[in-house]
Amino acid sequence: MPSTQVKTFEHVARNSRLSQITGFNEGSDLTHIVRVRLLDGVARRVDHNYFLSSAVPDLTPQIASSSIYRHLEKDLSLKILTTKRSISVRLASDEDMTYPDLGPYNCVAAVENQSLNSNGIMFEYTQARNHPSSFYYRLVSRR
Repeated sequence: MPSTQVKTFEHVARNSRLSQITGFNEGSDLTHIVRVRLLDGVARRVDHNYFLSSAVPDLTPQIASSSIYRHLEKDLSLKILTTKRSISVRLASDEDMTYPDLGPYNCVAAVENQSLNSNGIMFEYTQARNHPSSFYYRLVSRR
């Protein structure tokens, strides 16, 4: 059974280093959330989320532990226009060795997202670091 643990929930002002990583303008007020995703009680993914606070108001740790996107779409009536996604395999960091417990693996599948609302405003940057044994990617393309 899937569950989520919120490890970090804080408001931060974006500096130049964070600006380069996330793509948000320097000085933007962001909500930073770190969530550990568990499957049957075993940590399998860590999400590092940054939300533009002005575009995504009223986030709470309780919302973060259930479904942020349900809050965005249902409570805020936010329309999501597009998400730019990149996927790579990266050497595990010290944090990755703890959340999720990688066991014999020394890498994670890193998925980075930049999401824009219907007004073309980037409201989210997320990096999800996935356990290699449970990562699965599937793409359906239509022409």
